[in-house]
Amino acid sequence: KGYQSNFIYIILTGSVEYIHPDEDIHNKLTVGSFIGVEYLFYKGSTLGTWRAISHVTVQKIPLNFLKVFLEKNDLFHSTKQLYDNIGFLKKTNLLGEDCSYVILNEIVKVMKRKEIKKGDTVSFKKKHSLFLINKGSFQINNTEDKTLEAVKTNNFFGEHTFFSKDINEFKITALEDGMLYCIADYPLLKVPIIQWKMLEMYAKRKKNYAF
Repeated sequence: KGYQSNFIYIILTGSVEYIHPDEDIHNKLTVGSFIGVEYLFYKGSTLGTWRAISHVTVQKIPLNFLKVFLEKNDLFHSTKQLYDNIGFLKKTNLLGEDCSYVILNEIVKVMKRKEIKKGDTVSFKKKHSLFLINKGSFQINNTEDKTLEAVKTNNFFGEHTFFSKDINEFKITALEDGMLYCIADYPLLKVPIIQWKMLEMYAKRKKNYAF
């Protein structure tokens, strides 16, 4: 933490823990994940900490070499946009742990941004529509208009559209202006850690529904 690196590291073997206390992030990075990519696009030190939780082997790439390569091939800005989107996904409590960069890259390609105003409701037009909160807070109510919980940035909702017969089982209302990313064209349930987290959240919200 507080160290400005001149290298980017790719994890080849082992697992690394990433901790960002200010944003309540505590994730595990797996093989194929990058460490220190933010140094390529943003000046200054990272606020996060990486810690090896097993024996780890990495590939070290000089920061300046990669930057020159991207700029020479006119890839710098598109790569930065990709990294920003993947960076957001890794901050979420759904996709931040044990998801490879390959999976996150595929999700970035299909997710769609949706801006929403305070008081608007989020409509579920088809099954398998998951929403990640990039900005704002949202209230989740059941069909009897009972408030189950309020969710904020880096959380998610819509998991019920994968498990329930009724895609309108929950009503979602924006408590303030916000921004969402919708994932509707990716087989999320085929990724075990994502399936488990979505099912866990659905069970939790169903339990709140009952009381």
